[in-house]
Amino acid sequence: MTISILLIMKIKRFKTVKRKIKNNIIFLILSIILCTTIIINYIGNKLTPVVEKIIEINVDKTIHNYLYNMFSVDVLSNENMMDLVNINFNNEGEVVAVDYRFDLVYKYLSSEMTNVFNGIRNMNIKMEYYDYENDLFFVPLGIINKGNILITDFGFKLPCKVVFFSDLRMYFTTKVSSYGINNLLVELYLNANVKNTILGPSTFNEFGNNYEIIVASKVIVGSIPMYYGEGITKSSAIVSS
Repeated sequence: MTISILLIMKIKRFKTVKRKIKNNIIFLILSIILCTTIIINYIGNKLTPVVEKIIEINVDKTIHNYLYNMFSVDVLSNENMMDLVNINFNNEGEVVAVDYRFDLVYKYLSSEMTNVFNGIRNMNIKMEYYDYENDLFFVPLGIINKGNILITDFGFKLPCKVVFFSDLRMYFTTKVSSYGINNLLVELYLNANVKNTILGPSTFNEFGNNYEIIVASKVIVGSIPMYYGEGITKSSAIVSS
């Protein structure tokens, strides 16, 4: 009888110890998961803004160069420019209004927007770790340590996909200003308002910029009324993707 009682007590004690060990293991696993999550969130919060900034700077430079090379050199002749822009004068040779031929503007901007999208693959991404096939930027984790440039290139490469021109809006801006005595300088700018998207393991962010590129200019006879101040600026309708 006594042996049976002792055996039962040992079995109960064994079960109690086993239960405690099991609970301790579960607690340890949950603690590891919690600590790992906290560490990952901390590193992510520290790293994400740095990664996004690096990518944004490189993408901004790339798009600026791409658009500048596409539109900056003799895109429009003086004759074509004046077809798009109407400068209206009063009887005294003063500018009273600036407007556009919206049918020609829409046709031109639609055509150039198509050219922009068709030429995206020709953009030269100036970044060491970039996959042209998949539009992936690879940013080393060591970049988080900005105080030590010796280790910024080490560590796991964080992949981030960039969707170029996720939104594109184009329009013209005409600027008329005084140029010498009784002359006006008419400048036509192409504006491209660009939005891009970063897709990363823990980030989704839109960023962009407005790029203004001169595409034509011409000197004409005329003057600007005093009430216009230093000059006249007029924007056309917007064509969006």
